[in-house]
Amino acid sequence: MLGTTFVDEEAERAKAGMLLAAIVAFIISGWYSFRELNYLLRGRSVEAEVTRMYEYTVPTRHGPSKPRLGIEYRFTDADGQSREDKDWVPVSRGLHGRATVEVQYLPGPEGDSRLAANRSILGPAVFLACLAFVVLGLMRLIREANAPIPRRRSQRGPLRHRAPS
Repeated sequence: MLGTTFVDEEAERAKAGMLLAAIVAFIISGWYSFRELNYLLRGRSVEAEVTRMYEYTVPTRHGPSKPRLGIEYRFTDADGQSREDKDWVPVSRGLHGRATVEVQYLPGPEGDSRLAANRSILGPAVFLACLAFVVLGLMRLIREANAPIPRRRSQRGPLRHRAPS
């Protein structure tokens, strides 16, 4: 008779939950990383004229957010087109009271723009960490799935066939 191998279902659920959370974080950080990579590869930087600057807070369920600095700006892209946009940064970034700001933009008629102060490596760093976690988790899962099932021998010894009497 073969022994039964018991599975710790709670531990397996926890592992599956961690893997699922890593996959969700991987997808979200992938979107931010793609955006950063797009600006890195295709983006252009220019000085933009500040047309309006204002401080504001956003109401949240935990009270008002930290103060933000809204900046509306105008710039001319490489094609000679005048473009206007707006973005925000934390007040602590030190852009308050400036007449010009550095802006990154994506060329083309549908191109986006942002304040250069909003560059971030956090998204790509989280993406790489999640990628490593997902790959290692999948490797472990595949290794466990392909591992032979440990079998226990019966305490009585191997089964013997008896000839019918």
